[in-house]
Amino acid sequence: MRHYVSLFITGALMLFTGIYMMLRPSTFVAVVLSVFAVYMIFDGVRGVVTALRFKTLPQTIKNALFVKSAICILSGIAIIAISIAAENLLIPVFVYVSGAVFFVSGVINLTDYILLSRRGLNSGYLGFEIAFSFIIALLLFLFPNFIGTTVITIAAAIIFATGAVAITSGVYSIIFQRKLRSMIRKTDSGIPGQYDE
Repeated sequence: MRHYVSLFITGALMLFTGIYMMLRPSTFVAVVLSVFAVYMIFDGVRGVVTALRFKTLPQTIKNALFVKSAICILSGIAIIAISIAAENLLIPVFVYVSGAVFFVSGVINLTDYILLSRRGLNSGYLGFEIAFSFIIALLLFLFPNFIGTTVITIAAAIIFATGAVAITSGVYSIIFQRKLRSMIRKTDSGIPGQYDE
């Protein structure tokens, strides 16, 4: 029975999450990113503590830890500040950052393609990656709000459907289990007079 309870709870949480994502996409993204930002701040503080605590560490490793920790802490604070001050900007900013990542990836692949071509090496496989990166980057830059909202809506629909399936399968499992127990009881009790000589 505990298995079914956990199944119902998980399904209900997924249903609620899916509905909330559909109704308040910006707020959902803000909450998720804020949780991630808190983790980044915690990780940054832990890095600073580690660098200060272990005095035997080489200075280069300490410096790297300090830089990484500072980036984590500042990024976490910036994400939380944006979440509080401009919640509606989170989705476009996230889409623009993703577009920038695809664009940079396309530039790097294009550079590799040119260098490999000059040396007479096979670089045809990079053509698709270059085209894909630039096309995705272009779409993300041109339609940030539409793409961000569409992706969140699709994700919300998938989460909602998964929760509905979980609850439905739990209900069917309970019904099937009860019918099976009833059949077993009838079989165990036997038909009156069946074994009488």
